[in-house]
Amino acid sequence: LSGMFASPKEITDTLQILSIPLAPKQVIPVVLSLDDYDSTLHLAPLSKQSVVEFSIENISNELLSKYDTGLLTHVEGGHYCLLLSFDGVHSTSKINETLRSVFQQISYNLKTYLNLSTSFGVGALCESICTVGKSYSAAMLSLSMKFYEGNQSIFHSKDFLEKAVPLTGLDYQLEKQLLSLSSASDYDRIETLLTELFASLKEQRLDIRSAQMIFTDLIGVLTRVAKEKDLSLSVIFNELSSPSELLTKYTTLEQISIWFFHSFQALCLALHSLLPADTEYVRKAIAYINRNYAASISQQDVADEIGISCGYLSTIFKDETSQGFSDYLNSV
Repeated sequence: LSGMFASPKEITDTLQILSIPLAPKQVIPVVLSLDDYDSTLHLAPLSKQSVVEFSIENISNELLSKYDTGLLTHVEGGHYCLLLSFDGVHSTSKINETLRSVFQQISYNLKTYLNLSTSFGVGALCESICTVGKSYSAAMLSLSMKFYEGNQSIFHSKDFLEKAVPLTGLDYQLEKQLLSLSSASDYDRIETLLTELFASLKEQRLDIRSAQMIFTDLIGVLTRVAKEKDLSLSVIFNELSSPSELLTKYTTLEQISIWFFHSFQALCLALHSLLPADTEYVRKAIAYINRNYAASISQQDVADEIGISCGYLSTIFKDETSQGFSDYLNSV
């Protein structure tokens, strides 16, 4: 993988000396990636990591012994390199069938015996084992799509096209909307906007850095509203000790989107409890004012919006907030 061998003969001689069952021609490099490694094994004691590493290699190489040539070895962290040689095999369907069989057996056994979920990045077929390094790197890059497709997936480098997209954060207008809706504790509309945002991210498949910038901006919205309303951040961020943990604890778009839905909902519920009103009508009126205070709105507009008479709204609003409608609107 590192390119330290100068010729196929040098590699062949080394394979023979080490009794490694691998032919030096028609080699496919595969990256076996442990799902959620950073939030589980990465923080485990080194002794446990070593045991897991040994077990993965032992189980996988035992399974590979059923085939003519194959080898799995640990590379770094949660990544392992699987090399399979198809020297003399000219059928693409036969190669694909073997790959599927190997992946299924390894995945099943690692899940059964070690409770580990795995994904695979498959490189291009290399005529000579000397070129597997480049193909392996391409397979690694294809694994970045696991962020969008989720765990327990298989990716092929030939299907992955790295796009050069300028780094961008959250759209400014969307950010303003989320700030306004959060202050008004209008979770229903926030949920709609977030659903559209995450669907767009999955469709565009932005590079991970751009996606991270958007998540950072979303965290900024939560933090800003919470601080303005004097709310504890622990109410919003739940089990995370700090927002920076988000991208290490959660590794897929689905996991991160669920976290944001829960966090915005928690923010809205906390703000809702702070509204100076008892009845749902007055709460809705205050929420409408908080959303639309910059426009030319009247008490009649608000009454029409929530479905009651203007006179009734005037009465219950003053009773519950100890403030007239116009006075409250001007204070906002």
